[in-house]
Amino acid sequence: TTQKSEKIHKDREEKLLRTKTESRKIISDKVSDAHKEAKQKTEAAMIKSREEINKAKDELSGKEFAAQETLQSSISDLAETITEKLLGERIPIDNQEIVNKV
Repeated sequence: TTQKSEKIHKDREEKLLRTKTESRKIISDKVSDAHKEAKQKTEAAMIKSREEINKAKDELSGKEFAAQETLQSSISDLAETITEKLLGERIPIDNQEIVNKV
């Protein structure tokens, strides 16, 4: 009976050791998977952020161009109005280079 109990005890210890080893491997694998998933999510977020930033830059560039066009048109109109007030006749400004310098 002592041999039987020692064998049972030995088998139990071996089973506990295997279970402990398997558990550590499962935990290690899960941690590794979580790190991989976090890295993928971070990379995806960075890509999306870059896309959003580029989209915003493009929109701002378009708005800047539109604002510049409006400003140049307003400057031309103002110059023509001033010319009309001073000279008594409206003289169109055809030279856009002058307006661009303002």
